[in-house]
Amino acid sequence: MRAAEGMRRLADDLAGVAGGALSIAAGLREEVAAIRTACRESVRRRLGAADREELEVAMDLARAALARAEAADARAEAAEARARAAEEALAGLAERLARLEQTLLEEG
Repeated sequence: MRAAEGMRRLADDLAGVAGGALSIAAGLREEVAAIRTACRESVRRRLGAADREELEVAMDLARAALARAEAADARAEAAEARARAAEEALAGLAERLARLEQTLLEEG
């Protein structure tokens, strides 16, 4: 019985050592992951690169700016069309005024 008890204690001790080794391995794995993340961040900062969230924000701003520019272009084209129409109307009025003046001079 003493041999069986000794074997159980040995098995318990070995199980404890194995559990400790697994805990150490898990801790090392987490530490390596943290170091990798820190290194990537450091390189990103040194290169001035944007992270994904910053890039999305910049893309949203660029899309909004493009939409505003396109709307401004459309307003400018409409204003140019109105200006051309006004110039044509003024040219027509100028012609009519010239004819009226001519008529008045001829009658007068």
